Amino acid sequence: MSVTPKGEAARARVLAAVRELTEATGYAPNYREIAQHAGLGGLRGTASVTAYHLRVLRAAGLVRFDPDVSRSIVLTTGPCAHCHGTGSAA
Repeated sequence: MSVTPKGEAARARVLAAVRELTEATGYAPNYREIAQHAGLGGLRGTASVTAYHLRVLRAAGLVRFDPDVSRSIVLTTGPCAHCHGTGSAA
């Protein structure tokens, strides 16, 4: 997997979107909400692009989630890690 400045910037926006939307609503956002908040583009391919960035963030240990469970994204570090009662990666 190659790392590009554009990809890193998109992942930073996705991470910020998860944090901000979770803080605002009290529950994890869905992929479309993340994409819209992070400015990832139009609807075509948005879910797959968001899923890709979330997989990279999960591999880096910054988020955890169950891909088979709706709205299961949890930050593993930072202020919103405590929104779901967890503060470390599982």
